[in-house]
Amino acid sequence: GDSANVGCKTDGGHYRIERSWKHFEAVLDYVRDGSCALPAAYSPKSQDNRRASSEEEELREFVREAGFYRIRPLLDLATSRLLHCRYSSPRMLSLLAERGLL
Repeated sequence: GDSANVGCKTDGGHYRIERSWKHFEAVLDYVRDGSCALPAAYSPKSQDNRRASSEEEELREFVREAGFYRIRPLLDLATSRLLHCRYSSPRMLSLLAERGLL
């Protein structure tokens, strides 16, 4: 994990974690019940100033967050989905599976 992003305790005794909240709800869902919706591509709405992003971009961010929180099963799940997005060739997916990466 990136311990540089974990600040001191607040006056209330809570840890302050300097991370984006973008994927936090999904991470928290996973912690609660062992399941969550993995991120998909994003298309902005008319009143939204967030840029469009691909499923691969969203999954890369999500993998980083799962790694930060050290939730190995979620990291493995998201990494598998990311590899399927990145490498759509059946041959490549077969090679990844043979090496235990899927």
